[in-house]
Amino acid sequence: MTRKLLFHSGRIYTQDDRVPYCQAVIIAGGKIEWMGQNSDLYAIPSDEYQIVDLEGKTVLPGFWDSHLHFVFWAWSLAMLDIEKCKSYSEVLELIKKQAKKLKKNDWLVGHGWQSDNWRDPVEPHASDLDKIVPRNPVVMFSRDEHSAWVNSLTLKKLDIDRDTPDPQGGEIVRDRSGDPTGVLLEKAAFEVYSQIPIPRLGQSLKAVSSAQKNAHSLGITSVCSFDGADGFGVLQEYHRKHGLKIRVHHYVRSEHLDSLLDLHIKDRYGDRFLKICGVKFFADGALGSKTALMFAPYSDSRTNRGIAQMEYEQLETEIRRAIRGGLSVAVHAIGDKANYNALKAIASAMGRRKHGYRHRVEHCQLLRKRDIELFARHNVIASVQPCHLVSDLDLVVKYWGRRARYSYPYSSLLKSGAVLAFGSDGPIDRIDPLWNIYCAVTRKRPADGCKLYPIERLNVAEAIRATTIDSAYAVGREDELGSISVGKYADIVILEEDPYQIEPEKIPFVKVIATLAEGEFVYGDENFEIW
Repeated sequence: MTRKLLFHSGRIYTQDDRVPYCQAVIIAGGKIEWMGQNSDLYAIPSDEYQIVDLEGKTVLPGFWDSHLHFVFWAWSLAMLDIEKCKSYSEVLELIKKQAKKLKKNDWLVGHGWQSDNWRDPVEPHASDLDKIVPRNPVVMFSRDEHSAWVNSLTLKKLDIDRDTPDPQGGEIVRDRSGDPTGVLLEKAAFEVYSQIPIPRLGQSLKAVSSAQKNAHSLGITSVCSFDGADGFGVLQEYHRKHGLKIRVHHYVRSEHLDSLLDLHIKDRYGDRFLKICGVKFFADGALGSKTALMFAPYSDSRTNRGIAQMEYEQLETEIRRAIRGGLSVAVHAIGDKANYNALKAIASAMGRRKHGYRHRVEHCQLLRKRDIELFARHNVIASVQPCHLVSDLDLVVKYWGRRARYSYPYSSLLKSGAVLAFGSDGPIDRIDPLWNIYCAVTRKRPADGCKLYPIERLNVAEAIRATTIDSAYAVGREDELGSISVGKYADIVILEEDPYQIEPEKIPFVKVIATLAEGEFVYGDENFEIW
């Protein structure tokens, strides 16, 4: 029998406009049964409940991460992390050290390089990997995961040589003589994933368990995940064997659209912890790889306008097919032209349809001022990652110049009537909702105080809404999740301090005391006495 819990003496910010604040809640059957003030408790028969004194701590709805790669994050915990390396030589030394631990033909997989961050910002080359790892296939994914640096053995496995044409929506980088350098962009980089053996099922299930615990320790109770088919298969198996305690809303990649349509699978197919919520399309690449699709060239080039992973006509056609099949879409768009193409394609495909869908643009990193109002006009959610604006601050200035005024334009989007949903894009960036809130509220890099257009800052209340109720809205579950409201699932997070009342600089350091999923402590129950 599910226990009934009575929490009292808390600072409970509900995110429910009807009852924005209370001090006490009762949880029964995994849902919020009652909410009110301490003074109302005299009428409650306390012997029916297990009682928890919150001692003035802050309670919020469970946090959402509305864009990450959950299983890839789990797998990445075992990959070689080269993001913190300060030079090319340091990267090579770390790879060489890791290679000594491998058997012949074992894959060496790492991630996190970004040549702009090195003291010697040279372009990586396969020959340098060949010298230190001659017997093993090597792939080092860039920090944004849109570029891959491989050795010659991996190029051979991919059947790539000087005569191999670039794939549509991708590029094989070549030297002056026409030979591949070992750097692959966009669709060419994505081909590497199909060659890497995925971890055995047992290892994958353990990795998912660790990732779930990590998420709970950060107060995360729901995510939107953009893994591939292998990752979704791992999630299904974990859920079948163990039962997920974190809500995963999966977006299927567009190459599997035909399968979804053939099976007549529509939005929100699944159960309360694992659902398919739509189809993901790519309109362009990424800023770090300089493949984000632009109207005008990058500031360091006369010709480079990025890469369209799907030309507009194809993007619109495929989105129309998804919508006709009853599926919402999520379109990856970073550059200003990609965002415009995504918004235009969604609006055209929707036609006179107005309700029942929750279409999204993922990232929305650079917009033209005139395009900002299109989100609200066409009911498209802006799924954004505030952590990126801090991580990419120098790149934004370097490659987008004066256009950067409307990069990460969160305040402008909200004022236009758009809905924001916050995510991290983990493991590409730091998975931590409180860090995301800090980034949106300050738009400041802590290390040196450098800011990116502070005029686009949000206040704490706006940032928390984007991390809770508005993220629930983005997947059509605002009636079940996202706020502390009677009848909704009791997914909550308890914090040591009140983010509304402290200096924004202190928000990333607020401690998560406990996390509950459907009224069950999934993290931090040892921090409370339950009477």
